[in-house]
Amino acid sequence: MSVSLIAQISQALESRQPLEGLVRQLLMLLELVTDLESTYLTRIDLAEMRQHILFSRNSKQMQIPEGLAVPWDDTLCKRALDEGQRFTNDVANCWGDSVAARELGIATYVST
Repeated sequence: MSVSLIAQISQALESRQPLEGLVRQLLMLLELVTDLESTYLTRIDLAEMRQHILFSRNSKQMQIPEGLAVPWDDTLCKRALDEGQRFTNDVANCWGDSVAARELGIATYVST
C-alpha cells in the first residue's frame, strides 16, 4: 500500500464529513486497492427479503446503480455469507444460477 493511499484512508477516517461523503471516499479507496470496477455499500431488508444498493462507485463498464433493489435470495452477498466464501474471481462457475450476477455481468466478487 502506498504512502499516499494510507494518507487518503487516514484523511477519510479523520474527516468530519457526513456519512455519505465518508462512504464515497472509502468506496473510491477500495476500488484503488482492489482494482475492481464497481464497489458498493448495501442494506439488507430481511422483512422484505431485498438487498438495496445505498452507495456505489462505478469507474468502468459495469454499472451497479444506487437505489437498485434485488431479491435477497438471489444475491451474491447472501450466497457468500451462507457458504462462507467471501471471494471468487469466477462468479459464473461458482454462482452461475444468480440472475442478478448474470444481468449485471459480475465476474469477480468480494464481500465483507
